[in-house]
Amino acid sequence: MSSRHADDVTAATLDWIEPCRDSFPRDMRPDEGKLREFAAFFGTYLTSSFDLTNDPSVVLRNQYGGTCFCPICARLVNGSHLKAKKLTSSDKKCAISLMIDRLLAFAGEYDLKLTTGNAEALIAKHFANTRNFG
Repeated sequence: MSSRHADDVTAATLDWIEPCRDSFPRDMRPDEGKLREFAAFFGTYLTSSFDLTNDPSVVLRNQYGGTCFCPICARLVNGSHLKAKKLTSSDKKCAISLMIDRLLAFAGEYDLKLTTGNAEALIAKHFANTRNFG
C-alpha cells in the first residue's frame, strides 16, 4: 500500500477516507459516489497547505499501525507537527493571476463583457476590503 501512496496522493487519501467516511459529520460527509473527487481535493489541500515540522520527531505510520512514508499518512498521523506553509510573493501573484483567469472565464461562460483590467480591479478591490494576501 505504501508504494502506491508515494506515487498517488489521491489513492492515499482515499484509503484513509473510505473506512471512516461514516464518521464525518452528516452535513460534511462526502457522497459515496464522489469519494475519489473529495480525496483528490482534500489530499491536494493537505499536501500543498502544510509542511511537517520535525520537532520533536515525526512518526510515519498509517491508521492501521503499519509504516507508510506517503505525504498523506505522514500528515494525518502527525497532525501536531503540521505547520501552515508560508506564501511567498510569487505564490500570491500566481494566485491572483489564477483568480483573474477564472473570473474572465466565468464571465465568458455567461456572455458577460469583462476586460482583463476590470477583472484585475475587481480582484484588487476584493483584497483591499479583506486582509487576505496583504
